[in-house]
Amino acid sequence: MKKVIFGITSLNIGGAERVLVDLVNELKNEYDITIFCIYGSGDLENRLDSNIKRIKLTNKKYEHMSFFTKKIFGLIFRVPLFRNIIYWFYIKKGNYDTEIAFLEGPITSLFSKVSKNNIAWVHTNLNKHISNKNELKKFEYEYSKYKKVIFVSKDSLNGFNSVFKNNSTKQVIYNYIDTNDIVRMSKLFTPPEIDDKQINFLCVGRLVQAKGYVRLLEVSKKLVEDKINHKIYIVGEGPELYLLRQMIERLNLKDNVFLLGKKINPYQY
Repeated sequence: MKKVIFGITSLNIGGAERVLVDLVNELKNEYDITIFCIYGSGDLENRLDSNIKRIKLTNKKYEHMSFFTKKIFGLIFRVPLFRNIIYWFYIKKGNYDTEIAFLEGPITSLFSKVSKNNIAWVHTNLNKHISNKNELKKFEYEYSKYKKVIFVSKDSLNGFNSVFKNNSTKQVIYNYIDTNDIVRMSKLFTPPEIDDKQINFLCVGRLVQAKGYVRLLEVSKKLVEDKINHKIYIVGEGPELYLLRQMIERLNLKDNVFLLGKKINPYQY
């Protein structure tokens, strides 16, 4: 049985994280699978099959670390020497047949070594996330070290090709979705927050600028002004949480927009 290691920042609630959990649970009988996480105690860890091995650089969640510790970890993944030590001790010694960096960022940097069979998995359009030439060169160098780069969509592949000169084998593989599990979890209970006697909007995702939540709240304000009764439920957490709370207060939307936080099971919504 071939040995495969997947690397990801953590198994906190998120789209790529949930896809990885479903994927490895599906593949567990075909491969000897290990998941390497930088940060531990992720909300989705208990959804992993017991046959899947786990390696963590730390058992702590990133948000539970002190300011000083966060700075130390940031430094570790910026310095090649430290990354090489971690790679040799946690990855190389495992003698895996395939090494897969399943998320952009620190994990892609860590796994970008000359390997007999390494894969980078790209979940976004990197063309929209590169801010300067130095960052472009860094990413281009790292991805050039991979034998294969997998993309979750054609848009992601096209964005990559528009900014990087890269000779790796490229392939689009759409996200694996365990539809049976989604249907099962959606029926566990009915969310008490939802009032089905009116128009409801639901958003599920990280509270980040790219998701357009600020624009959504502005639209909600216009609907209120037009006397269109509605409620918006937002499931998720992220760096824009405080900003959205402020907007809800300022636009007087507290009876229309509800921030529900992260949910281990968002499907019943």
